Amino acid sequence: MSLGQSAHPDVPLAPRFSRGNSAVKPLNASLRSGHAGAPGTLLTLLLLGLTLSGCGGSDSSPSSQPPVGNPVAPAITTQPASQTVSTGQKATFTVTATGTAPLSYQWQKNGTAIGGATAASYTTPATTAADNGDQFTVVVSNAAGSVTSSAAALTVTSVLVAPTITRQPASQTVSTGQKATFTVTATG
Repeated sequence: MSLGQSAHPDVPLAPRFSRGNSAVKPLNASLRSGHAGAPGTLLTLLLLGLTLSGCGGSDSSPSSQPPVGNPVAPAITTQPASQTVSTGQKATFTVTATGTAPLSYQWQKNGTAIGGATAASYTTPATTAADNGDQFTVVVSNAAGSVTSSAAALTVTSVLVAPTITRQPASQTVSTGQKATFTVTATG
């Protein structure tokens, strides 16, 4: 019997299964009239990676993955965390999600999609004071649906700069009982 030919439903089948190039324990089965419907009922079987032999030859079906249930919608298992950075630094937000692959990601800043931000992590450009308070979310999608993360806040703090003395105090000479005034100028 070869693929594409009809077989009498009372003929025992002895398919041999393999995984890759390794044989798997053979499965012996037989189809008889009445088991799956009245005589003359058309049965369709999906046989993947199966070699049928007998009746003067053998043939193999294509190897592929059988369909596996319905796709599972994405679920976020780790929400993106809020970040605090100094002006000029970058911030990285990360999400972890489960669901039927492939999962797609779209990061948003204050509700607007960020161009090119389509991975499980997003790193901002160097921040400015204007970025302080921005909210970041991510929409995770697949064929079964989509889910939006909780918002993660970005806090941008001023860069702390150590003080620098730009003008030193000058030496002074005063008489007893007089006051001396010292002045210093610093930035930072």
